Amino acid sequence: MRTLLAALFTLPCLGLGAQMAATSSAVTPAGWTWKTDAPAEPQRGGTGNVGTAKFEFTHMAPGWHITMGPGGVLFPAEGRAEGRFVLEGEMIYFNDGADAAEYGVFVGGAGLDGMHASWTAFVMRPDGKAAVLRHEHGATRALHDWANVQGISGRDSTGFARHRVSVRAEPDSVRFFVNGTRVGAWPRAALAVEGGYGFRIGRGANLHITNLDLTRRLAPFPAPRP
Repeated sequence: MRTLLAALFTLPCLGLGAQMAATSSAVTPAGWTWKTDAPAEPQRGGTGNVGTAKFEFTHMAPGWHITMGPGGVLFPAEGRAEGRFVLEGEMIYFNDGADAAEYGVFVGGAGLDGMHASWTAFVMRPDGKAAVLRHEHGATRALHDWANVQGISGRDSTGFARHRVSVRAEPDSVRFFVNGTRVGAWPRAALAVEGGYGFRIGRGANLHITNLDLTRRLAPFPAPRP
């Protein structure tokens, strides 16, 4: 079974700004909600300039465009990942300069609309580094600290950072990949991954997300080798 939240397209970088300006709905997507790190309200004007107490989250074919004031998590309100699954998204990061806001996906969301939210996020930075973060009890800690990933570059020749991130939850382990390169793995029993899922986006980040795909894996899991 496959839940397709947005069709996967190849998004050309040339003329990207004009294309997205023409296709943005400037309306917060229906069925989605969010929890920001500091109080903030959605801005629907499509200005791309949100300040510190606003954020924008809009349909923009293909996918969505997000501009954050404070950081936060954004997620389909009824979405839940469980069992064997793969969560995968492709993200294009636009910020100029030396900004180091994280961007990626999260799983294992619980209590997301309250004071005791918890989640596990797999995130990138525009310097080509990746990390796995765990948020619970009001604090965020690194399960896999920020580190360069072999074969993963930062910005490409266009000046954008484009990455495909995925979380693969198997019965025995949870594995994190970026552009097909494994960043880390943990025993399934040691990492809470069932529950809500969506995006983890850092403070001030400006990016386009072409897709978020949740695949439920139904094929039998390979038996351990003797």
